[in-house]
Amino acid sequence: MRKYYIFIAALGVLTAVFIIGGLSLTGSPFSEKLIKLDQQRLNDFNTIKYAIENYYRDKKVLPVNLRILPSNIKLSDPKSGKEYDFAVISSTQYKLCTEFSADTEKSGPERGVIYSNSSSSTSHRKGYDCISYSIPSYAMRPTPTPYRSPASLTMTTLCPGSFMNDECILPNGCLDSDGLNYFKRGSITYSNPTGEGLITLFDKCIEGLNQVEENYCNPKQPEDSFEMTGNRIVYEPDVRIYQCAAGYECRNGACVVVVTD
Repeated sequence: MRKYYIFIAALGVLTAVFIIGGLSLTGSPFSEKLIKLDQQRLNDFNTIKYAIENYYRDKKVLPVNLRILPSNIKLSDPKSGKEYDFAVISSTQYKLCTEFSADTEKSGPERGVIYSNSSSSTSHRKGYDCISYSIPSYAMRPTPTPYRSPASLTMTTLCPGSFMNDECILPNGCLDSDGLNYFKRGSITYSNPTGEGLITLFDKCIEGLNQVEENYCNPKQPEDSFEMTGNRIVYEPDVRIYQCAAGYECRNGACVVVVTD
């Protein structure tokens, strides 16, 4: 009889171990619910972000609050019902804040931090936290520089793409000199979305902050009317804000190592 009780107790321990192990691998229903709540918050943030960018295109300024955005946008936390906090950081930067259910904070390359307009800007801490955004360069409508071919010059002298009807055409809509390299100053060149010519933007440091404004070419997403011509993917200009890590400082559009005597 004693052996029987020992067997039952051991079986109970093993069952508990398997249950706990299974939950650790698959996640409990409660933790899944928390993840879904955070995902809904991030989806709301993404919708708000695009609405703010559209507002900026029209008004050339950030909105003073979220309530002046289109009425069909969700502005409240799915659990608490509290309106998301919105704060302006600079003339082209802002942050959205709320109470998150889980901690998914991640560090960027070289332990720096990335603030992005893309889906990678979703890291956050459990509890009250903010995600920072920046108006993308293409929404600011910089002055285009026409690239036309004088008779005395070849097309390869001025145009990084090919000429069509006397205009320089980029093969994929956007060219990037350095990719997402925060430690080198690069530039992007893209077709003027509102007329003829090309626009070139260089990486730069954000005044007063140890951050790089990194311009890069981003493949168009399905929700942005994904375009492909044969095997050619169409790219569009985008911007990512990168916080230089400890031991680095932003100089001339790049994070460089701080040299001390």
